[in-house]
Amino acid sequence: SLSDGQIQEQAQGYLADCARAIKQHPAYAVPDTLTPAQRVSLKVELFFRIGPDGRALEVKLVTPSGHAIFDRDMLAVARVIRFPKPPDELIARMAKGVTAVLRP
Repeated sequence: SLSDGQIQEQAQGYLADCARAIKQHPAYAVPDTLTPAQRVSLKVELFFRIGPDGRALEVKLVTPSGHAIFDRDMLAVARVIRFPKPPDELIARMAKGVTAVLRP
């Protein structure tokens, strides 16, 4: 079995894959109204519960970015997307839920 540190590392890698999946979804778009400075500084924190098959069981806004359109679009895509299947060691953790910070 993996150590806590290894599981944490694996979870970070998996969440990075999930963030990439959101950004590659056809419905994802960075709002045209964002300034270059906002594109760098903007971040939204979401709570995810992801099933063993990669389906989003629950997605909630934890900390808004301050840009309502960006938040709405991130939530909308995160709720409909099929995420990569979590690794076996993360299935229970992802089903319980994790928070992740996402940027444009």
